[in-house]
Amino acid sequence: MPADEVLEQIQRHRLFYQQSGGGITFSGGEATSQPEFLKYLADNIYDMGYSMAIETSGMFDWELSGMNMLGYMFQGTKITEFTLNRTYKASEYMYMSRMFYECKNLTTVTMNVDTSDAPYVNFYEPNTDKTYKSAQTKQMFYNCKQLVNLNLSGDFTNLYNVDSMFQNCDSLSTDEFIRAFSTWNWSKIVMQNDSIFNSYKNRPNENVIFVDANGNHFKRKDNKIVSAD
Repeated sequence: MPADEVLEQIQRHRLFYQQSGGGITFSGGEATSQPEFLKYLADNIYDMGYSMAIETSGMFDWELSGMNMLGYMFQGTKITEFTLNRTYKASEYMYMSRMFYECKNLTTVTMNVDTSDAPYVNFYEPNTDKTYKSAQTKQMFYNCKQLVNLNLSGDFTNLYNVDSMFQNCDSLSTDEFIRAFSTWNWSKIVMQNDSIFNSYKNRPNENVIFVDANGNHFKRKDNKIVSAD
């Protein structure tokens, strides 16, 4: 069935959607195997004002570049592994906070992030001229208790908020964090809300030096990452 005929069928049932508060679920097979068809429908259904959901195995080539809001993307799902083959980069707000929130079965994350183009924006105090770095990873892996392989790399120099990024990641070892950090381009400038080690039981000891991708030396002080150079 052509996409426009699908949209016509949806419009015929608009009273049902309006009265029930329901929406449209993309299912299959695997709906993402027809990305252009899916995107065309999703764009038009969004304009109609209906809610949408998708049933997917997640086994497809993710493309997130340019997307601004990844927060809660996989909240509470039973995902065990996530691999992003393309670098995630956006020139506007990059909200990755709680991306894998409560993904208690997640063991492995493989992705590259580039915050270098994330601008300064004002999203906290709209009546002032203050601006903040717009990339955030607050509680990105909250309660991911089975996470053991952190293949997270990239440029994190424009991060604003990393508070409790690894909260309750009880299986993530100190050595694995330090290994992952060695692939990060980390800023020496103290960011706001930078208590990255809050409630992370395997955080490095304060006398341990870890090195980023540029060869800069850092250490832990309380729950923060500070320069050791």
